[in-house]
Amino acid sequence: MLPVLETRPITVAGVPTAVHVRGPADRRECVVFVHGNPGPMDDWTPILEALPPTTPAVAMDLPAFGRAARPKDFDYGIGGYAAFLGALLRMLEVGRVHLVAHDIGGAWATAWAAQHPHAVASMTLVATPLLPSFRWHMWARIWQTPVVGELFQLCATPATIAAVMRRGNPRPLPEAFVDRVTGYADLAQKLRILALYRSARDPRASFGPLAEALRSLDVPACVVWGSDDPYAGVEYAAPTAALFSASELHVIERAGHWPFVDEPTHVAAIVSAFLARRTASGAA
Repeated sequence: MLPVLETRPITVAGVPTAVHVRGPADRRECVVFVHGNPGPMDDWTPILEALPPTTPAVAMDLPAFGRAARPKDFDYGIGGYAAFLGALLRMLEVGRVHLVAHDIGGAWATAWAAQHPHAVASMTLVATPLLPSFRWHMWARIWQTPVVGELFQLCATPATIAAVMRRGNPRPLPEAFVDRVTGYADLAQKLRILALYRSARDPRASFGPLAEALRSLDVPACVVWGSDDPYAGVEYAAPTAALFSASELHVIERAGHWPFVDEPTHVAAIVSAFLARRTASGAA
């Protein structure tokens, strides 16, 4: 019997991390899950478990998140994460890819896809506004401000992080989710987040080329958004879906920035149904 979900340690480009693996070992066609901030890959568990057991799928903790190391010399820009993702997929011998990404993880996934357009079979973006018109939320603007960002992160206790997350969400967040996020939020992670957000300070420069890349990919897309997302407002949902020549848009009512946490069964059903129509195992 195939394992439901297997977690493996792996070292990619000298960075120790871990992956979730589901389904058969043949990954010539594979669903690849890319978390955002604050991650980690465990965010995707409900969707991973909703996929058919014959669908190969992987998720990973990217540098500075979850179980991954937080090296000082890693390139925490979009290009650095895209290169790491590519190296990981090569190690796992992944071929044709169905990308599923959340938050800024969508930027990393899109940057990789732009370099490997023939390997991309579909895109699923969750609360990922890759638009030059995007305006960063208040916390990102604080992180992007020298000195202020460092002071904020040094003072951000687990209780503070939990309070901010709860206050910004339209409905109560599960304690297990909040505990997981705060449990991984060590000082090294918080300082790497500063580098990440400062590398993408100007959405016109950072996201403009990615929006053009999505327009040129010509792959089917599924866009999922929370109606009450405080960090990437729902006003960005339809313009994001419009970047694709063929897309479906799902707005989850009374959901925030983590619709897969607010409505795990609903979102898992949406994404798994979209993938089932486009993967060989799902069609079979």
